[in-house]
Order: sequence, then C-alpha cells, then structure tokens
Amino acid sequence: MNITIRCFGVFRQFGGQIALSVPEGATVRDLRPLLSENLRRRDPGFNVALVEYSRFAQTSEILEETALVAQAMDIVILPPVSGG
Repeated sequence: MNITIRCFGVFRQFGGQIALSVPEGATVRDLRPLLSENLRRRDPGFNVALVEYSRFAQTSEILEETALVAQAMDIVILPPVSGG
C-alpha cells in the first residue's frame, strides 16, 4: 500500500511529503528502514540515523512502534530537537 508522510524539521529538505510503499500490516517499526532507504536514495549524504531517533505521529497522538499503519492515516515524522 502507498502512504504519505508529512515532513518537519530536517526532513523538510525532501519536500513537504514523502510517498512510501509499505506492505499491508506494516507497523511504525516497519516504516523506519523503508523510509531510511528512500532517503538514502534521494540524498546519499543525508544522516538517515535521524529516522531512528524521530517519532511518528497521527493528528495529535504519538504512535507507538507497534501501531499499525493504514493507507488513509495522516502520518507525520517528528525529528529530534534540541534547544538552548
């Protein structure tokens, strides 16, 4: 199935959204390597380790790693942030 992930922070350099093909029954945990590979193909110099430290959310809820992904979900990726 095809999903769209809205981008924020450092991921915005890939545009406002990233289209990704994932298998039926995929979880948030399954998204991480698929998204990392997609970003690595787009920009081999991009630090894909950021995907591992980022959180995925839907509307106003942070998704657990075991949450199932559905085609109609509004998924966003939230990169880690530091302040000072």
